[in-house]
This record gives sequence, C-alpha cells and structure tokens, in this order.
Amino acid sequence: MFIQLILITIMLFGAFLSIKGRIVQRSSVWHLGNMLGEKGLLDEESYPITLEEENLFLRSLSGIRMKIVGALLMGITASLIILFHI
Repeated sequence: MFIQLILITIMLFGAFLSIKGRIVQRSSVWHLGNMLGEKGLLDEESYPITLEEENLFLRSLSGIRMKIVGALLMGITASLIILFHI
C-alpha cells in the first residue's frame, strides 16, 4: 500500500509538471508572436534575433521538455501501479 501511495504521488507530480509545461510553452509562444507581430517581422526571412526573443524561444522549448518529462512520469508510474495490481 505504501508503494502505491508513493507511485500515485509521483504520478500527480508528473501531471502537475505536464500542465505547468503546457502553460510555460503557450505563454512564451504567445509573447514571442506578439513581439514579432509588433515589429512586422512575421513575413520576412532574414532579420537579427534579439536576446529577448531567443530567451522566449528557449523558454518554450523548456516547456516542451517539462511536458515530455511529466508524460513519462505518468506513464511509467501508471504501468508500475498496474504491475503491482496484477
């Protein structure tokens, strides 16, 4: 019973991490889109990228990474819970 409680706690942490990753990714992509839209640079191919734009892009990638890690935590713990019930 104690092991199942720990696994459920890890699964809930994975769900929280996945939700937080989605929020981080969407907010940074939204800010980046607004920033590029204000400059009128959405259609042009070559323009110098600023440090703030690069940070927003990297932040969106870290949001994707959080979503992946959260999904892996949920999947692994769910399979272990099923294994312990069998």
